[in-house]
Amino acid sequence: MRGRCAAAVGLLLLAFSGPATAATGCRGATLLPTQHNLNRLARATRCLIAEVRATHGVPPLRQTRTTHRIAVLHSAEMVRRGFFGSSSAGGEALLAQLRSSGPRSARLAAGEDIAFGTGRAATPQQIVAALMRSAPHRKLLLERRFRVVGVGVALGIPGRPNLGATYTLLFATRR
Repeated sequence: MRGRCAAAVGLLLLAFSGPATAATGCRGATLLPTQHNLNRLARATRCLIAEVRATHGVPPLRQTRTTHRIAVLHSAEMVRRGFFGSSSAGGEALLAQLRSSGPRSARLAAGEDIAFGTGRAATPQQIVAALMRSAPHRKLLLERRFRVVGVGVALGIPGRPNLGATYTLLFATRR
């Protein structure tokens, strides 16, 4: 069975189903999601982002506890509450959550990509490939000013907790 993948920035929705991307040096890039490998999927996704950025001459990103925590919670909330968007089900914007996370966070410039996939399209490799095929998502992945990323992966897709995986990529830098 072929999988499907969706990704969004704001109101953009991208459907993807296609062949695997080129080989990568990132461990876990082709893993199918399970309850026990979500952190490995997040690490593989960060590794793939680093590879893509290096290929385009863009500096690497580091992850912080705050960006990781917010990204994980957002992915889990989308699955649990059955919505797919940049704001929580309660209406709080994901980027507002990041900016309110501490006194030094108010001056952050930030962006986010969200995506979900089923079947083989739920692997980190396919998620990053789908994001790179979409101009708005690609722009965020390759944005030079971003220095931090948080990757959160939740098992399930919005409204279907036993199917695929949902990803949140939260990018940030100081203004």
